[in-house]
Amino acid sequence: MNPYAPYPLNLVRDWFHRRRWWVRLALAVVLVPWFGYFAYTRWTGQPGRPLDLSGTDPTAWDAVLSLPDPAVDRTRDMVAAIGSLPALPMVQVPTTAPAGMTWVPASDRAESLSSQASALRRSLGAPGAVTPPPPSFAVDPDCARCGEWKPQERYHLQQIVNYLEQPATSVALARIRPLIGQPYCLSHSSSGMGGPAGGALGSVRQVAMLLTSRARYHIAHKRDFAAALQDIETVIKLAQDIERERILISVLTGLAVRGLACSEVSLWEKEFDLSADQRRQVAEMIRRHQIDVAALATASLEVELRSTSFYLDRLYTKDAGGNGWMVLHSRKPGLDWLACENLLSPFFDDRLETLRRLNHIQNDARRIMAEHIESRFETDLSAERESTMLIPTSPWLSFVARPPADLQGVWHLRRANARAAAVITIHAIEAYRRRHGAYPAELSSLVPETLASLPPDPCSRSQAPLGYRLDETEGYVLYSVGIDGQDDGGIKTSGGWRDGDWLFATRRRGLDEVEEWILLPVGSRKPQTPQTSPAPTSQRRMRQ
Repeated sequence: MNPYAPYPLNLVRDWFHRRRWWVRLALAVVLVPWFGYFAYTRWTGQPGRPLDLSGTDPTAWDAVLSLPDPAVDRTRDMVAAIGSLPALPMVQVPTTAPAGMTWVPASDRAESLSSQASALRRSLGAPGAVTPPPPSFAVDPDCARCGEWKPQERYHLQQIVNYLEQPATSVALARIRPLIGQPYCLSHSSSGMGGPAGGALGSVRQVAMLLTSRARYHIAHKRDFAAALQDIETVIKLAQDIERERILISVLTGLAVRGLACSEVSLWEKEFDLSADQRRQVAEMIRRHQIDVAALATASLEVELRSTSFYLDRLYTKDAGGNGWMVLHSRKPGLDWLACENLLSPFFDDRLETLRRLNHIQNDARRIMAEHIESRFETDLSAERESTMLIPTSPWLSFVARPPADLQGVWHLRRANARAAAVITIHAIEAYRRRHGAYPAELSSLVPETLASLPPDPCSRSQAPLGYRLDETEGYVLYSVGIDGQDDGGIKTSGGWRDGDWLFATRRRGLDEVEEWILLPVGSRKPQTPQTSPAPTSQRRMRQ
């Protein structure tokens, strides 16, 4: 029996060990009233504070966060600005085209919608047919980042351009921009989005997608480099703001937003003839916003540990001395039967002991994190997973004793910095190709002609540059050595980003992945290969 189990349970054990009837009778006199009282208190007992793990009580969640000073808090302003964005429209599948031309679906999804439209047109000629609503699809700004920039030949891209050129869209994005970098926290209760994080993260990603798509609109459609770079930097600053909340899901969202900006700007030198000054501006912007991996990882871990303690503590009642028992389920209409599980609480009935052991586990997590960062990720994650101390004081401690899961977040941060290093390196490689007519045989050829020094690979134990090799199909392959720190030659594996090297895209995604239609002469078929960026060609420079 656990040594801190309630004393009457020890009497139950004695019941089975004693043989004399009068001893059992005496024990029964003690046990029956106690168990009656025990069952009553566990059935009717409630936590000291209202328990709500579903996040519908955002005010309670504020205790975990580092909130801005109310005197300067701009959360409500940011929420209002995001909410002012016009809804992304639904548009009908194209059915008409200029004479001699037709809209050819470029993907399976587009082809499916076109087939529905064709079937609808045929059904309209049938006697007594009821006209169904025409097939439509939602405008997706991400489509603007795929394929070549040819709005005159791409139907979905036309709809995106129309949305970006709406005055309401420009006004809303203009309201958001001055709030970037201001003190706000979308996860706290004043956001009105419901915490933790609530619906804020999806809205942030939509804003980032719009700004990144508009950046390509500025540079490809308007030839305005300065406006495009401003939108990209706004996206990166927005990512920093979200990462500043330190909640793991917010940090991961911020990193995803950074990825949008970096993947877009990395292709500009290949698609446009940037000047040396423009390349310098891109590189300086990327360097300004590098992530401090140790600081962000440590701060994020502390928020996760606070949130775990917060949730676990709210499961316990609390007496004058701070002790109490766990209430697994509050009694609610129609769910009273769940409160029967509260009768199990003798097995985890000491709040102070549980918190003491939780503190031990969390200190161990802090130690492992510090060692992991200090030793430059030489810690064996698999060994940590096996050695993690699991103490069965409560059924909830199994999910809080997980330092390896927290350490995985460090690799997401390093991956973001590796992507930033790739942006700088790709621009230098493409500038070298423009000048010499061929890609460099090795990255050292870029110094000092296009770079003063090569940005290091954040995953390299020796701080070596990113990996690089020439490739007959892609021209070249640029990669990071990844989590294991081993250079595998930039060979892509099927195990995901956690295995092998990390390869960086040097061309855009094809249109076969999005809902898009291409304007072609009548009789043409869907292209057999994805639409990708063309080989770099000389274009007139963008105005500053």
